[in-house]
Amino acid sequence: MDLLQRTKKAEDRLLDTVQRGQDAVIDVVAKASARLPELPELPFADRLPEPTRVIERVYSPAERLLANQHKFAARVVKATRGPARKVAA
Repeated sequence: MDLLQRTKKAEDRLLDTVQRGQDAVIDVVAKASARLPELPELPFADRLPEPTRVIERVYSPAERLLANQHKFAARVVKATRGPARKVAA
């Protein structure tokens, strides 16, 4: 097994562990919220954004930044393999 395969296997294990932990938290939150009493309606609740919209708004820039960094890293590698490198070799 080469280095990239080992790295991928370790990443998969890490992500699986994180997912299991998240699932456990969701289970606890769901059970706890089912036991809570109904909260009164806030007078300004209709002016608040839906929680799912807030989540999308918060994570969207982070996703775009990660995609941009991915492209940047690929461009850096490509730049190191350009004509200037071939001449120096």
